Parts: sequence; C-alpha cells; structure tokens
Amino acid sequence: YNLPAPRPDELGRAVAAAEKFLAAHPADRRAVRAAYLIPEAYAQNGRSDDAVAAYEKFIAGDGFELPPSDAATETDPELGKSPAELQAQWEKEALFKIGNIQFQQKKYLAGIKTWEKYVARFPNGPHWAASQNSIINAEFQQGLAALADDDYDRARALFNDFLKAHPLDARSRQILFTFGQIHYAHAQELEEDKGNPD
Repeated sequence: YNLPAPRPDELGRAVAAAEKFLAAHPADRRAVRAAYLIPEAYAQNGRSDDAVAAYEKFIAGDGFELPPSDAATETDPELGKSPAELQAQWEKEALFKIGNIQFQQKKYLAGIKTWEKYVARFPNGPHWAASQNSIINAEFQQGLAALADDDYDRARALFNDFLKAHPLDARSRQILFTFGQIHYAHAQELEEDKGNPD
C-alpha cells in the first residue's frame, strides 16, 4: 500500500495491514518501522487526530518492541540504522510532530506543553532549537487568537506575559501597537455609550 503515502482510499487497509503485521510479529526487526509508518500515513493524509494518537502510541512503545538480543543493535541494511537507533530517532520526530499538528489545529497551549516536553527530554535532540522557537511562536499566537475573539483582557494578559518573557523579540513593536489599538477601541466604545445613553 506504499506506506507511509498510500492512496487516500487505501489508507484504512494500509494501516490495518501494518497493524496486522505488528500483532503477528511485534519483535520483528521491521516492527519499529511498521509502527512509525502508521502515524506518518495518517499525517500525510490529513488525519491529524489519528496521527497524534498514533504518534503517542509509538512513543509509548505500544504494540511493538525491539527484537531480542543483538538484533536490536544490528544495522538494517535498507535503512542504515539499527532498530534501537530508529526507535530513538523516531521518538524525537514523533514528539516534535505532535507539537506541530497541535499548533496547526490552533491548540496552542497543547503545542507548548508538547514542545516543552521535547526540550526537557531531548536536550541534544535535532529539534531542540526549533521546539524552543515554536514555543515562543505559540505563545504569541495565543495572544492573537484572544484578540481575534475580541477577548481584549485575555489578549492583553497574554501579550504582557510574552513581553516579560521575550522583551527582545521582533514582535514586541507589533504588540505595543496592538495595545494602542485596544485602548483606542475602548475609547470609541465609551464615546458611543455616551452618545447612546439608552
């Protein structure tokens, strides 16, 4: 089924085939790869919630295990790494990708928590710096989301927290300008209320 990029109409069968393989051979040298292909297939087909659940399942090691004895550290000739190396690499990838999906779904707080987990667990991980930057971006987007919802008090609080945490961020000017817009909007509302006492 060409995992991790099956045709959309074959996604269900592709995942079922991978799950059937894992159920029959959970400790096979290819089990780590099969387990990781499942969330990758969901992600590539836009099934975000299913992808997050499957990535989390992979991180937990649910449904597969490393092959016994030396087979876990023997290099796979096709992939150039051992099952143990692939599991360690893909755990990092999975956690970072979960944060990305949550950000795309506008679940900014969830994304922040996921990236914070990455930063804490994998200080030498390849996405450590990107996770740090993503946390900052998500904090800023939280303020914008509150602003879009006309929740000015929450937006002001979030942006104030952002300025305290990241005073040198290039978006500080935009935030200060936004504060001015909020004050102006409040002033306009007061003027309208004066003109319409009823």
